Amino acid sequence: MKDYFLDGDGNYTESPVAGHSVQFSQEGARHEKTFSLDRDNEGREWIAQPASTNFLVTGVFGKVELVRGESPFSQLADLTHRADRNWLADVDDVACAPDGSSAILTSTMEDYPTPFPAPPSHRPAKAITVFDAMGEPIHTIDFTDGKSFHHLAYDGTHLVATRSYHPPHPFAYVLKATGDPVGLITIDAFVGRDDPDSRPFLVNDGKEILIVDLETALVLRYDLPR
Repeated sequence: MKDYFLDGDGNYTESPVAGHSVQFSQEGARHEKTFSLDRDNEGREWIAQPASTNFLVTGVFGKVELVRGESPFSQLADLTHRADRNWLADVDDVACAPDGSSAILTSTMEDYPTPFPAPPSHRPAKAITVFDAMGEPIHTIDFTDGKSFHHLAYDGTHLVATRSYHPPHPFAYVLKATGDPVGLITIDAFVGRDDPDSRPFLVNDGKEILIVDLETALVLRYDLPR
């Protein structure tokens, strides 16, 4: 299954598979790039890093790889630690900002429900770590109040963490990149749905939130809480 990403400039990128990526600008211009890396792509997810030709690559437990996407192809860094120097553990989602910084949503083995393994969308992720464009951790946000999430959007200023499967009310939790809470949005369209596959995006210079239902192509639009 392919994944899709929208950066803060409105550019749409299809996650590359086996060294091939496709990007569409706001005007619909198509840009394709083919590259070759001496690595196994099985189970890997490639996420285009804005403001560069690099990629963030997931699929290995406990780390995210920062990979150069142009010749000479090479691995630039391993993102393995949170800002508090604890290990990342299991990576649940990655989101990038227009400046190339990223936010990584993680959980630990202790966070998983019993019995293990749980379906991917039912696994609670309980921490977000923000990294700079070079892969250095800036700070980590721990959710010790019981909140847990499935997917993440990040634009350098705000974070949107969603939980599309959360009876009775799926929700999107909005916070500043520093971790300060901004607001909570109930996703009414997902009430009663069994595990909808959806992704959040921050658009319109961070003024709006899109929740995209990948199963039905439904796009939900919300104003960013103030």
